[in-house]
Amino acid sequence: MRMPGNLVGLQIDGSFIDCETSCDVSFETDLMPASPRDSGGWKEYISGVKSWSITLNAGMLMRMAGTGLNTILNAFLSGQPMAVKVTTKKQDLYPNFTIYGNVLLQNGGINAAVNSLASWNATFQGDGAMNISINDNVVQAIASKADYTALLQDGNNHVVVGENGDGVVISMLENDGIFETTDIGQSVILIPHGLIRVPGYFTVQALSEGAINLSWTELTVDAIYIRIKPVFTQNNSQSLRYSWEVRL
Repeated sequence: MRMPGNLVGLQIDGSFIDCETSCDVSFETDLMPASPRDSGGWKEYISGVKSWSITLNAGMLMRMAGTGLNTILNAFLSGQPMAVKVTTKKQDLYPNFTIYGNVLLQNGGINAAVNSLASWNATFQGDGAMNISINDNVVQAIASKADYTALLQDGNNHVVVGENGDGVVISMLENDGIFETTDIGQSVILIPHGLIRVPGYFTVQALSEGAINLSWTELTVDAIYIRIKPVFTQNNSQSLRYSWEVRL
């Protein structure tokens, strides 16, 4: 299962960049020729010095303070290094990772084209070592709904003990389905979504005629349910059928 790009962001001095649209981390090693005479005509190399860089693109907000742009402009004027992290925005998601170190601002720019939204960009050159922290062995994300259901019924409070004796929490990063009920005059329609915390994204679409005719005044989500609050119900036992999707 691929990780959505919006779960990863750039932190400068402990704060995520607001309105970030993309962030790229590049790293390379200088390879030095080391072909001996008996290499059979094939080139051989040894690893030399390493370098890394970060390229950032972001939308410009009406306010400057706290967005990151003011910090970067001041760093350009001062020439001082900055502490940065490229990391998952929710450390309770797994796998999570952090790439961190000190950087210097190499170049940047501000774009304010007519009839378009203003944006800015920056390229940072790593100043010293690039450090890496990866956590991939605590929570296991699974895609199979059948396997997920079976694990929830194991009576282990959503914790499965692996072969090494470590507790491994099982959680789906996303889920979707079809929910069907009948119109019995309920004030709230509850759709269980199966994730273990409040989704960061959710959507609901009415499918049946009864559901389409039954508009809602409020659509919310919590750690257990998608909640639909109808304008009113007919209490006529019509089928209410919805498709839904959630993602952490």
